This record gives sequence, structure tokens and C-alpha cells, in this order.
Amino acid sequence: MAMAEDLGAAITGRGWAVLTRGRPEGVMAAACRGASRVEGHLVVGVLPGDGRGHQRQHTSELDPGLFTGMGQARNLINVLSADVVVDAAGLSEATQAVMPCWRAARTRAGG
Repeated sequence: MAMAEDLGAAITGRGWAVLTRGRPEGVMAAACRGASRVEGHLVVGVLPGDGRGHQRQHTSELDPGLFTGMGQARNLINVLSADVVVDAAGLSEATQAVMPCWRAARTRAGG
């Protein structure tokens, strides 16, 4: 998790925004935590639910949390909005999330 926090801080430290799937646990939350430590940060979470009830859960470090109501389809928003996509190796959900990278010809780092 420390590596994810460092990566989040390095991204925002260069003036770039961190765009995640916004979940309140694991690598996504760690990257958001690291990014939010940097003055002037922008941390955006594109969330699967519509923001009602339990679907309102997201990491507290998000500047805006965008509730899409799109489920896993919101992964395409993340990929097409990014210049570079970083995924955590070995996590099936993360791998599924970045599959559109190949079709969209986006730079991909990670597993």
C-alpha cells in the first residue's frame, strides 16, 4: 500500500490529476491518500453506483466522487479520460477495468 500512496503523491506532485474507481479500500484508497497529501491535488473517483444508500461508499480523499450508476461500465470512462493507466498486477477486477486500454491505445503500466 505504501507504493500506491507514493505513486498517488508523485502523480499529483507533478500537477496531474489522479483518477480512480474511488473505492474506500485497497490500492485505490491508498493512491488517493497519497495524492491528497500534495497541496493543490485533484483526486477524482468514478464510482459504479448511483450514490444512494450503500452505493454512496467511496474513499474520503476524493475531491469529487462521480456517481455514474453504470456499474463496471464506468471503467471505460476512467480509461478514456486518462493519458496513462496504472493497474495492480494479479487483481482480476483491476485487470478487467483496464482491458479497454488496448482498444483505446492508452499507455498502460503495471500487471
